[in-house]
Amino acid sequence: MGKLFNLYEAKTQLSALVDEAAAGSEIIIAKAGKPLTHTERLLDLPPHHADPFDRLLVAQALVEKATLVTHDRAIEPYGAPVIWT
Repeated sequence: MGKLFNLYEAKTQLSALVDEAAAGSEIIIAKAGKPLTHTERLLDLPPHHADPFDRLLVAQALVEKATLVTHDRAIEPYGAPVIWT
């Protein structure tokens, strides 16, 4: 099993965790003790967007079938549902 981080820890260390995951480490983010799978989806995303937090939001939207609300057109190539502002 990989390294487990609660959601707050992951937010405060996100860039480092994304780098670790990209290097092959298994990073597990948990919310209320329940592991989430967003990081697995994150690794499959191409680097269209330079901001790792925005890529994590895209991964979350794709996993949870949620719609993003943004004006950031760099999100568009990922194909996640978006409401443009």
